[in-house]
Amino acid sequence: MPRIGPAEDWSIRINGKVTEAMQRKALSKSELCEKLGLGKETLSRKGREKTLGTLDFLTIALIAEAAGYEIDFVRRTS
Repeated sequence: MPRIGPAEDWSIRINGKVTEAMQRKALSKSELCEKLGLGKETLSRKGREKTLGTLDFLTIALIAEAAGYEIDFVRRTS
């Protein structure tokens, strides 16, 4: 089995959060797209192409928030 790259890995992770958000908020994919300000086919197409990581940060943050996650910036110590 070929190893997946970091972009594909992030796309898979984001796709999981999309599913969680839809279940948690009881939304269809088109309803979620509307709330995110995306075209109805954008989320499906990017999911199929494994390019969800190319969504802007705000959209990814809104998906995570809808799925019940909190994004926080924590400085790493050297």
